[in-house]
Amino acid sequence: FLAHLVRQAIGQRALAEALTLTVSGHWQQLTALGMTLHACTNLVELDLSRNGLVSLEGLQSLRRLKCLNVYYNVIGRLPELDRLRSHTELEVLDLRLNPVTHAGRRHRLRALVAAPSIRQLDGREVSGAERARVHQLLMAGGAAGDGGVASGGVIDWEEEEEAPVEVAAPPAALSQH
Repeated sequence: FLAHLVRQAIGQRALAEALTLTVSGHWQQLTALGMTLHACTNLVELDLSRNGLVSLEGLQSLRRLKCLNVYYNVIGRLPELDRLRSHTELEVLDLRLNPVTHAGRRHRLRALVAAPSIRQLDGREVSGAERARVHQLLMAGGAAGDGGVASGGVIDWEEEEEAPVEVAAPPAALSQH
């Protein structure tokens, strides 16, 4: 199903040549990506909003992504956000209306730990306080002296539930709608 939608959206261009792709609004039919997007290695913008995706599996080869919209899917597990680690150029991520966002600020921090290049998350700029907390988590994420998460340490995400972190307000253009 997805392969047909991708071909329809891209047309006759080679998959590797596509820079943007929108496959949106297939709630009942599109629940997983599989290997279909692996050849789309030059994608910089991907809109998978309004589908039934439960996982980010299948996006790992899209290393040039700058904008990923998975708004209104059914991604519900925080560990799914760890799949963003291969997206070192990702600047904009929209997870709104996914069950994972019910984890409070943990989903924001987890996404930022996985893809620190994110500037805008869920329609809001990433705040300096969030960046500082991510830095702390990366440095202290494992046993003392091991270099933190970057060296394979583990973050205790349950501890992240309580302490507040300042989240930037949405841009004025978004708040007027």
